[in-house]
Amino acid sequence: MPATFNPSFSYRAALDVRDWEDLAHLVRDNEPLGLFWPLVGTRRSGKTWALKGVREVLGREKSAYVDLGKRAGLDKVSVPAQVTILIDEPGRHLFKPATVAGGGVR
Repeated sequence: MPATFNPSFSYRAALDVRDWEDLAHLVRDNEPLGLFWPLVGTRRSGKTWALKGVREVLGREKSAYVDLGKRAGLDKVSVPAQVTILIDEPGRHLFKPATVAGGGVR
């Protein structure tokens, strides 16, 4: 029986039915209009799978996937020059945490 898609599973290229070639082409063949290309989506909208799908299209020798949700920052990440770095969960590293009424961190 063939494997069934389940969004809670880790990414597996064999189960990804989406075509990431257009997004990979954008990243590979164009300069961003700033410091980076942002990939923005709502919670559970497939951003991690999109980054991993783009990594498969670009090739693992030409791209690196880094999950900053599980790291303190990029300072310990070692990737060769000319490699596209696909960064997941960068939010807390880009902005100072907002505070809510009562002084708590949001």
